[in-house]
Amino acid sequence: MNALTPSDERELLVASPPSYKVPMHLKERIWRVVFLVLSICIVPIGLYRVLHWAVGKCIVPVTSRYIASKFCNVDFESLSQGRQNLLLGFTFNSMPFVGERVTIESAYGDRIDAMILHNQSVPDSERWLVKAHGNAEHYEMQGLGFSIFPLLAKTSAHAILFNYPNVGESSGWLTRGSMQSAYEAVLRYLEDSKRGLGAKEIVMDHYSIGGGVGSDTLRQHRYQEGIKYVAIYDRTFGSLSQVIKDMFCSYIGSILSWLTAILGWDFRLVEHIKVTKVPSIVLQSHDTPR
Repeated sequence: MNALTPSDERELLVASPPSYKVPMHLKERIWRVVFLVLSICIVPIGLYRVLHWAVGKCIVPVTSRYIASKFCNVDFESLSQGRQNLLLGFTFNSMPFVGERVTIESAYGDRIDAMILHNQSVPDSERWLVKAHGNAEHYEMQGLGFSIFPLLAKTSAHAILFNYPNVGESSGWLTRGSMQSAYEAVLRYLEDSKRGLGAKEIVMDHYSIGGGVGSDTLRQHRYQEGIKYVAIYDRTFGSLSQVIKDMFCSYIGSILSWLTAILGWDFRLVEHIKVTKVPSIVLQSHDTPR
C-alpha cells in the first residue's frame, strides 16, 4: 500500500463521503404521514412517541454527548482520531486495511454514518462482515483498538461498521424503528451489486443491544438469492425487559421492566431468532444472567 502524502491525508479526511439512499415504499410513506398526523392531533399517541424516545435515550445513552462523556467514558477527541486511523489505513498481523466512509440514508430518512474496511490482503473477496455495536459504543472505537480485526483476518473478509441514528455523526431520532431501519439500509447496501458492495457472503455480528436490533431486522429482512448469510449473537440477551428487571431490586426492577415493554423497547431475541431464516451462532458468558 503506497504511503499517503500530507496533502493526500488532508484531502481524504475532509472529503465528503459518497451516499447511498434506500427508497421508502409508498405504503410506508403513507403510514408514516398518517402516524405523524395522529401523533399531533391525538395527545396520547404523541405522548407515547415522546416517552418511547426518552426511554431510548436511557437504553442507548451515547445519543447524548454529555451522558456519553460523563457516564460512558467516551472521549470524543479520541473518536475523531479513531476515525482518522480507519480512513488513513493500518496493518494488523501483516494484513493491510484501509477505510472508506459512506453515508447511507435509511427509509426513515436518517443519514447513517458508516465506515467500510477493505481488507487489502484479499481484494477480490466477496465476504463481508457487518457489525451491530453495543449501546455505549461508536464504530470509531475500532480505530483505537483491534477487536474486530482478528475476525476479519481469520475469515478473509471486509467489513462495514455504522453508528445508530443520533449516535456520532449519524442523524435522526433514535427509536426502535429507526435503529432497525438503519441496519436494514446497511444490509441493502451490502447486497446491492449495482450501487452497493455486491456481497456474496454476509456475516452479521451483533453485540449487546446490537443483538436486539439485529433480531428485529433479520426476522423481517428479504434475503436475496445467491447470497449466503450467517448471524452471530455475541454476549447479548434473551429479553431486554428481563435484563432490566434483574439489574434492580424486585419492586423497582418490575416497574422498569414493565415500562420497557409497554413503551416498545422489549427486544425479545429468543423468539425472533427462532423465526429468522438464516443460520445463527449464539456466544454467551456463563456468569451473566440473561
